[in-house]
Amino acid sequence: MDPGEDMEDPRFFEFRVRQLNMEGDLSIRLAKVVDRAIQGAKKLEPYAFEGAVENRTAMVESLKATGFSSIQDLIAAAGPKDVVTEEKHLHLAYGYVLHAQPASGPSVYAFRRLQRSWKVNTVSGVINALFKKKILIDASDEKIFRFESKIDFYAVEDYAFILNKTGFESALNFRVGMQRKRTELIVAIKASGLYENIEALDAFSQTHVRWLKKLASANDAGKCTKPDWIKQLEITCKSRGLNLEFKDGRIIISPDSCELLVKLMNDDIVESIIDKELFEINGAKTKFSASLG
Repeated sequence: MDPGEDMEDPRFFEFRVRQLNMEGDLSIRLAKVVDRAIQGAKKLEPYAFEGAVENRTAMVESLKATGFSSIQDLIAAAGPKDVVTEEKHLHLAYGYVLHAQPASGPSVYAFRRLQRSWKVNTVSGVINALFKKKILIDASDEKIFRFESKIDFYAVEDYAFILNKTGFESALNFRVGMQRKRTELIVAIKASGLYENIEALDAFSQTHVRWLKKLASANDAGKCTKPDWIKQLEITCKSRGLNLEFKDGRIIISPDSCELLVKLMNDDIVESIIDKELFEINGAKTKFSASLG
């Protein structure tokens, strides 16, 4: 599977699918890779823009929301002209999909994004050899390609089960989805009438993935356009000395306060129940500086 050649912006592309024929033993080994991945996910959690996938956990998202169903359609429509016949087709690959059809039950589609060339003997500092016909031979003349023993996500019926969040998001260009969610939030807070100078927040969150994720998460939470939340936020900011400006029950956004505002929207600042200090949650607990913003 490779992205189309006509894309002007690498963040926005269409996929092209090619079928790869393989012998039976390799198919069985790859099916076992998929089975191990599925069996290894002992806990399921809803997909969220923020946070990583925990060990032995799969994040679950609607297949329609991921856009992967369009790739499934391409796989179903592939014909003889789409079969890999040249080595260069493999070198251009962006990733691969393992399509398994059990004897009973629904189809499974497992995806892995390629991080480097498939060709093993292009790796520097390594001499590869094959034991073939009772003799060790130089592998440099052989067409050797490598499948990995992991997958990024798998799809069954109407859902995607995400095991590697980074691989999943980069493979399906989830930046587009995050930008859509961010835009939805900007539109919603404009309509709420509870914010001023929204352009500052719009500019702040345009491109950086970290803030795109946080704005997308805030949009999903839905609370930051509710008057009661704004009222409680104003009380908290004044009592704790947080540098966020309010006027007549509205938040006055400035370029310097955007980071603080987004963190508050995502509940990234918490209070210790023992000593009442504020801490920032950013993958680890960090003491929060009230001067931020």
